[in-house]
Amino acid sequence: MDKVSSTWLNTLSESTQKVYTFYWKKFLEFTSMNGKEILEDQRKEGNGKWKSKLFEFKKYLLKTPTKNHPEGMSENSVKTAIGCIRGFFSYYETPIRFTRGEKARLKKAKRKRKDYKFSKNDLRKIAMVSNLKEKYIVLVGKSLGLRASDFIRLTYGDYRALDLTQEAPIGLGEYDTQKEGISANPFLDSDSIPIIQQLLDSNRDKKDNERVLEIRKTELTVILQRLTKRANIQSGNQHVRFHGLRKFLIDRISSYCSESQWKQIVGKVISEGEY
Repeated sequence: MDKVSSTWLNTLSESTQKVYTFYWKKFLEFTSMNGKEILEDQRKEGNGKWKSKLFEFKKYLLKTPTKNHPEGMSENSVKTAIGCIRGFFSYYETPIRFTRGEKARLKKAKRKRKDYKFSKNDLRKIAMVSNLKEKYIVLVGKSLGLRASDFIRLTYGDYRALDLTQEAPIGLGEYDTQKEGISANPFLDSDSIPIIQQLLDSNRDKKDNERVLEIRKTELTVILQRLTKRANIQSGNQHVRFHGLRKFLIDRISSYCSESQWKQIVGKVISEGEY
């Protein structure tokens, strides 16, 4: 990786850097240039050429088979890839400018598979066939509604700081999220509090800064898929993901509070005036 590329990538958070490095290498292969050459050419040729390159790159990713994507990348993956490339140009203060219509074309994303929507009964069945750590993933996951990347960062210390004798819901306090860099304000519901108490009681030797789950974020979905099968829940052609627990929470709290309120709970961006 050339210095211009590395300098930019090293300014990103660890999780974002891993993802963006993958897509940036794809872009370097696509252009047959390095970061320095891309930047110099963009400054020389102007906005139009590299705007067209981004649309060409999007089409290339959607149609080119890879080992992990035999039918080409999904629209959501490509959306992330384009965000990566735009981030590079923005960092070096030469952002690619788009019209409103062009922005809409770039951001438009449609999942190839529909996500399975969990019911309360589904989660009850899954919890019944789960061990303590699996119950933690399912019941605390649906209570906090955090993204996978944020959920796996939670430590024993995050929970030891709480008074678990309080009546639910018990707020976890402000929790900085990685994807959008804003604070979430998650809470523990009545289903999750006993799980947390059991977890702390059986792990008294763990240090406060130790993560509850020493796994990669992608493993959360794999575990949830395995539990869904074990509980004999029929998801049909729909896709079981850990993100479905976040959607489960959002669907329910959005019935009781405003959009700006539920977004502050789960950690989604809202306008400054709504805080």
